[in-house]
Amino acid sequence: MNRSLARTARTATRSPLLAALLAVATAPLAAADESLATFRGRLVEADGQPAAHLAVTLIEYRSELTATFGEDAFDDLPADSTELLRATARTDADGRFELAGASAERLHLLGIELGAARATLRLIDQSPTRGGVTDLGDFSLAAGITLRGRVVDREKRPLAGVRVRALPAFALPLLPALLDLALREQRPDRPFLAAAPGAVFLERPRWAASLEAALPLPTTASAPDGSFELPHVAFGRITLSLDHAGFVAASHTVAPPADAIQHDFGELLLAPGATVRFQLRAGDPLPIDARVHAGPAERLGELGVAAFGRELGAWPAGGEVALDAVPIGAETLLSLQRHAGGPVQVLGPFAGDRVEVALPPVGDVELQVRDASGAPRDDGEFRFMVLGETAAPLRGFGQPWNLDPLVQREGEGRYRLRDLPQGDLMVLARAPGSGFASKVTRVAAEPARLELALPVEVPRRLQVVGPAGEPLVGAEVTALSTTSRGIGDPIGFALTDATGHATLHHLQRDLTLVVRVAHRGHCALVHADPAQGGAETLRVELPRGGRLEGRLVRAAESSAALEGTVALRWSGPAGAPEDQLPRFAIVQSDGTFALPHLRPGPWQLDLHPRLARLGPAELAAWFTAPPRPLLRQTVHLVEGETTHVELSR
Repeated sequence: MNRSLARTARTATRSPLLAALLAVATAPLAAADESLATFRGRLVEADGQPAAHLAVTLIEYRSELTATFGEDAFDDLPADSTELLRATARTDADGRFELAGASAERLHLLGIELGAARATLRLIDQSPTRGGVTDLGDFSLAAGITLRGRVVDREKRPLAGVRVRALPAFALPLLPALLDLALREQRPDRPFLAAAPGAVFLERPRWAASLEAALPLPTTASAPDGSFELPHVAFGRITLSLDHAGFVAASHTVAPPADAIQHDFGELLLAPGATVRFQLRAGDPLPIDARVHAGPAERLGELGVAAFGRELGAWPAGGEVALDAVPIGAETLLSLQRHAGGPVQVLGPFAGDRVEVALPPVGDVELQVRDASGAPRDDGEFRFMVLGETAAPLRGFGQPWNLDPLVQREGEGRYRLRDLPQGDLMVLARAPGSGFASKVTRVAAEPARLELALPVEVPRRLQVVGPAGEPLVGAEVTALSTTSRGIGDPIGFALTDATGHATLHHLQRDLTLVVRVAHRGHCALVHADPAQGGAETLRVELPRGGRLEGRLVRAAESSAALEGTVALRWSGPAGAPEDQLPRFAIVQSDGTFALPHLRPGPWQLDLHPRLARLGPAELAAWFTAPPRPLLRQTVHLVEGETTHVELSR
């Protein structure tokens, strides 16, 4: 496997900002839950005038959507999830808006005109109050400059409907070359392909496919005369991206003077590029339901060769498939999925405009599945990691392959899988009433035989209560494996019922287990399970946490403004995923700020200039490499008590 790219994909989905941008959904979620919060605020232009009738979106980062492996390996990725987009609205004539449905313990972003010409993003730098209304004050939109131009083909004919996007010309630790390729080539229906030194195939789940319509990048389409205009672009150095079906995507970077109010690109050319034809080597059979993707590739240093694949349709017997709009002289990658739902092999890179493709060899696997008593199990569920040289190990963002369409159930606990890429294959299995089992086998020309013994399931029953012993309904209970490096991956998930009870299934005795418990309005906890799946109900009490109240005052002879954003980061032992996210509070006009429901223990308090003023590029840089704060100190929170601090500058 291409380890660098796989690690990058996993890191991106667990980064609060990047995951939120990656997985923005497209439909509002009605929120009638009294434990949810409401935000109020106002959008204003750079000159202070109201920004009227603009679309605003409340985006909420949820770590549940990016959990990987274990129990999650047996659950399909959520379809059309609305969990990240909590609400949408339009500003009124005075620029004011109200957005309901925010969870109090999560990170929030404000999307503005997403997918449109004025698209941008702001951090909501005040953690909301459970069940209450939080006033965010004013969000100021940058004046920026107006970008104009006209798109033509090689004969100088205007091109209508060209997608034109402005994006910041900045470099993040998230592989600048890969980011540049993605911004030019990716589409919701184009999987990411990579090869050499290993194969990667990342097909975005449906809940993330709305990325194109929700990126905070100013976007428009060229008019019938080829002209376009993007107002209020505020990126400093700007890359303009152009793409249209049948043409090679193009980009142009400029750095307008700081006092510029407009920039005219003049005529911008889109060229059709070359057509690459792929021909199967004579005698190589390909099933009629095979899926084929191919795309122009770029070399990304130690990361290997990468592309975004366009679906080429069915590959006719003895015929060929063609990929158009390939940059002259570019290499190509091709992916083959022999059967719908089956594993994918990534081939290439190929040079030239005519490519003969030799299909990699395949083999079969025969499985025998028994329970702990030795009895055959015909109700097994399976997931697979394919470790062959050209095969993509995972089907997406950390998800093993679900090869159910390829599994032939032969009875007496016997199963057969056909046409698997040759190489190592990891099989994960479970059945009702059992724990997990996994083994690695070698797929070769002769059928591989593999026996799996499923361990006895040891269900774990829990009750989640509040500080007064009251049952907490709808608390999230996640079983986490542990490794030598600390807490590992989710291996089970349940919600508490009306009595606060939940049961975790598919656990086993030899598993080191901890549970993460979270509920709105309480502190999330990671709790050790000392009984290791014992018969007694594990009772978990969630605290309300401590409250922080503070005041910013001017030091003697100081003229510093009493404003800013307070960012709190947990500095105690690692625990719940929420502990890795900062909590924010706006310094009010009288210098006060407050944050409730904080985990008891040490927190690092940093004072920054208002973070709500940062645009998308600056915000991404802040999360990846936070700047030096104006002030820093450590505060200790106590359960059920209010801690007071005074900051002086």
